[in-house]
Amino acid sequence: MTGWPLGILPDVRYPYLYKGEGVAVLALIQRMMEGAWIFFNNRIGFPFGGNSLDFPIPDTGSLFILKTLGRLLGSSQAAMNLFFLISFPVTFVCSYVFLRIVGLCRSFATAAGFLFVFLPFHFQRIVHLFYTWYFVIPIYFYFGFYLFCGRKLCSQRVKFSFKTLGNAVVLLILTLFGVYYSFFGCLILFVSAVAGAIANKSRRCLILGFVAIAIIFLGVLANVTPFLLHRFAAGDNVEAVQRTVGESEIYGLKLVQMLLPHSEHRVGCLNKITKNYRIGFPLVNENEMAALGVFGAIGFLSLLCLAFVSICGVPVDSRLAFFSITSICLFFLATIGGGASLFAMVVSPLLRGWNRVSVFIGFGAIASLFLIIQLSLNRFFEEKQVKKMILPIAIGLCALGLWDQTRPAPILANDLIRKSFESDSSFIKSIEMMVPPNSAIYQLPYMASPEVPDMNQLNSFDLFIGFLHSKQLHWSYGGIKGRVGDLFFRALAQQPMRKQVEVITRLGFAGIYIDRRGFADHGRGLEEQLREIFGEGSQLQSVDGNLAFIKLPHLEKPLAEGVSPQEVMRRAGFWVDFNGKRYPASLAEGIDFRQKSFPAYVKEVKGMSDAEPWGCWSDADRGESVEIIFFKPLPPVFILKLRARAFGPNAGATVKVQVGDFVENVILQEGFEEKQVSVATKKLASKIKISPPFPQSPLALGMNYDRRRLGIGLERIRIEEP
Repeated sequence: MTGWPLGILPDVRYPYLYKGEGVAVLALIQRMMEGAWIFFNNRIGFPFGGNSLDFPIPDTGSLFILKTLGRLLGSSQAAMNLFFLISFPVTFVCSYVFLRIVGLCRSFATAAGFLFVFLPFHFQRIVHLFYTWYFVIPIYFYFGFYLFCGRKLCSQRVKFSFKTLGNAVVLLILTLFGVYYSFFGCLILFVSAVAGAIANKSRRCLILGFVAIAIIFLGVLANVTPFLLHRFAAGDNVEAVQRTVGESEIYGLKLVQMLLPHSEHRVGCLNKITKNYRIGFPLVNENEMAALGVFGAIGFLSLLCLAFVSICGVPVDSRLAFFSITSICLFFLATIGGGASLFAMVVSPLLRGWNRVSVFIGFGAIASLFLIIQLSLNRFFEEKQVKKMILPIAIGLCALGLWDQTRPAPILANDLIRKSFESDSSFIKSIEMMVPPNSAIYQLPYMASPEVPDMNQLNSFDLFIGFLHSKQLHWSYGGIKGRVGDLFFRALAQQPMRKQVEVITRLGFAGIYIDRRGFADHGRGLEEQLREIFGEGSQLQSVDGNLAFIKLPHLEKPLAEGVSPQEVMRRAGFWVDFNGKRYPASLAEGIDFRQKSFPAYVKEVKGMSDAEPWGCWSDADRGESVEIIFFKPLPPVFILKLRARAFGPNAGATVKVQVGDFVENVILQEGFEEKQVSVATKKLASKIKISPPFPQSPLALGMNYDRRRLGIGLERIRIEEP
């Protein structure tokens, strides 16, 4: 990572990764260092606070290690670097122990362990830091191996014992290191149990396998329980985590990418092959991190050959049969067009990065290759000759494999990180000296969090930089998208600059932080507007020129922590809720569903999808009926004019329109048409309810991958008094 001789001692002053996902991990560590856990932090998303419970991170084990390192070392970047480095020896030890259990000699177990630890996956996955702790893989293979071979995970009679308890505890610990690894581990256990039950004609393997899977399921459930409880209490947030069934193929595994050289190979011509594939073929993304290296590729191809040989009736070593059946099943599940697509359609699309199973396949492939070599040596050479040959072969294969799988140290990239980190740190310290303690800083451009596309040259999560380098300042960025804090700043960012300044001044913000990389003109237009408002004023600029800060001249008393969203918006004089900002309009002008906001007289709208250029679809996943709730009661007699259309099976069917005690049915067709309903209620009502009879998703009708259950499309609703 750092080059010779800089790598002798870990450098914890600067993070190995300092943009995008790397900044997100640093911010996560910072949150845990400042609080009890990751769930809430008042310094981000101010004044609403940053709540991460809408975005599940069920990696409790990794989070605990990062929190411990952060508290001990006093910095998020030190925790990140050491977390990454410690993953190498931890994974090696677990790999070595298992490889010795399956019969590899010490030299081959050491070489195979090193090659597994130094897979290209390990370095490339630093952008997804938690996946670098893949020590769990040999342990899952350990349990799978004993299931496959028919050996006992507990005593002959299934009863309580310390060994049984120990196995259960180990399985529960494994679930603390990610849902993906737990799911792939369950697949290994399932395949091993079924194969073991068939091969050994014993139901015990199958029973124990399902017990182990049940324990893992309970462990994962315990990890996600806080997030589920929050979802139950606060309601579903459809914006926070968005997954579609098609993503299971977009991020699926490709055989060719497992066999090709990794994308930063030392040999230029090999690197060019991978580059040409990336340019010329579709669906290339994070799945290019699946490269196994030359020995991993040979091992996987060997497993395919062994499966063919076994089908032809040639006996195969049981250990090789185990690695073959598990690796091939994992591949066919995760490959594009494989079982992953079926899983996404039938069970859930939440698991989308199926290419990540490559590291499981890599372990089986490398272990199998060394086992084949060892078996071949024992078959064709005498024992004395084998003892003399094993060590040189192990050293040669290990050296060649490490050269093939690793890349040259990124000296230039590390230098750029150091300069950028120092520039940002110095800039934030200057802001802290310029404003009162515990001040709030308004950040521009507005950017939602998490998982949003880059904005010009601004990477997703890079607005966390201010939070990372400060100890007491509060920042507007970091509220979870789809919740009230994010909706507030989203709507505010669409207002003229003078209006934004007016609102943030009322809320006690001390200044405006500008990341120029987020603007096509590098922020020149925005800064010109601010100069017109404030004059030259007090302005800072970072050393690298990417960041700017303007101090607000008139400071209101800042809000105290824990103030309710309603109180925040009352003080701001700017009200936004889940239905967006309101605009002035009359009942006769009506509600235009093509806009992303509603008239001031509308309190809430339920059961509607997001606005599109033509209007809005009703969405039964957000409510079985469309409900339009008004702040004040509607007139007792009025004419309701609907410009609407029906979707799919709703065309020609009766749609129920209800206003208080008044009910009438209307019939809509697939094209837009205007319907008039003469409403007369006995009691004043403040809600219009429209109920489509047959909500159905385009996916279910075979039209596309849209999973929303649509009923009717609304363009406009008007209310006219006689």
